[in-house]
Amino acid sequence: MTDASFRQFVPKGRHPRLGDVRFSDYDIYSWVDYGLRAPFVRDLWDGWQKLYAEPFRGITADGTIETGLFPLRAENAPTDTMVAAARILIEAAASADVTSKLRRPIDADEWRCWMNPEFYFAQKGLRFEEHPDTLYKAALGLMEASLSSQGYAKTLACMRTNHFLGELVGAGHLMNEKSYNFILFGEPSMTNPWGWSVWGHHLSLCVFVVDRQMVVAPVFFGCEPSTIDAGPYAGTQLFANEMRLATRMMETLTPAEREVVVAYDVLDHPDMPEGFPHPADGRNLAGAYEDNRVIPYAGGVVAKFSEAGQRAVLDLVENFIAFLPDGPLAAKMNDVRKHLPQTHLMWMGHFGATDVFHFRIHSPVLICEFDHECGMYLTNDTPGRFHVHTVVRTPNGNDYGKELLRQWRALSVKDRK
Repeated sequence: MTDASFRQFVPKGRHPRLGDVRFSDYDIYSWVDYGLRAPFVRDLWDGWQKLYAEPFRGITADGTIETGLFPLRAENAPTDTMVAAARILIEAAASADVTSKLRRPIDADEWRCWMNPEFYFAQKGLRFEEHPDTLYKAALGLMEASLSSQGYAKTLACMRTNHFLGELVGAGHLMNEKSYNFILFGEPSMTNPWGWSVWGHHLSLCVFVVDRQMVVAPVFFGCEPSTIDAGPYAGTQLFANEMRLATRMMETLTPAEREVVVAYDVLDHPDMPEGFPHPADGRNLAGAYEDNRVIPYAGGVVAKFSEAGQRAVLDLVENFIAFLPDGPLAAKMNDVRKHLPQTHLMWMGHFGATDVFHFRIHSPVLICEFDHECGMYLTNDTPGRFHVHTVVRTPNGNDYGKELLRQWRALSVKDRK
């Protein structure tokens, strides 16, 4: 199914998965209660809570953290503009008397409570729609100051597409541009560690900064549908570049390279392990609450590809993490190139211009996942190009900047000056 064919799957009457539910009967709190009556949703939330209770270790390839991967260094992160924007948000929160909702210590567990469903499970931080618009605008200002122009535009597109989906299915009060939570961690500073997170349906960003260095991970960008074809944001389209570059990458690989890379030639192959694809995460393994998952390397080693094949993979990676500002992006790409001998590409599905697929690019310093999904609010029961989930992780203990925080704390006060 093409990414422009979603209209035929807009539900009319009874929904094949949701039944005859009337969204107007629910607010964001009673909708959680409704969801938890479904065994799948209840089991999902229970499982996530068990994972959340585990101490953070980090995603690994074999259960062992690789060390020495993430030194403290200057990357020319936009710390000054971030600090200025954060102070505006802090003042807005104080004026609205919601400082206690907005702020957490730098090492708070709430870093890890992000998720991508529309259910308001993790009721932490500020919920934009419950507070004055000044808070929402100030938080957007901090997002804009922290991300590249492309990253900020993509963030807005995910939020606006969520709003569009809510209007499509008559659930605009449950899914809209403001149905997101926000937390500010630590004290905004030019030298000391701090950060922020935002999460909600089809969007999560965790941004950590220390001095002029950034970690933006975990990141979840998604959409259902991928195109807004009506209303004030008509023309918005998500993931077209990622799909184009992914297809070009596979076309660039030689037949022998593709044979090693392709794990399954269709997304719902009967030989997949039990429970795979996952009903919430599809074929992605590094989604919400999977902070300690062991994800073995799979597919082909990128350094063994032809020069053109390696370049095509790197082009896709750079597009995938282009939410980073210029300095941190350049630093991250240097890390990725350094670790190409350990970097693996795994693919599922075909790779034509209208095909659906999944891929994972997995290195010691980065995980990128992309998956075409079945409908959730739309009614397609096979994966469509108009429902996409993507995940970016920093494995080996540096999601949320935790490894950088550990090293910073190990420095003496004299060394920090």
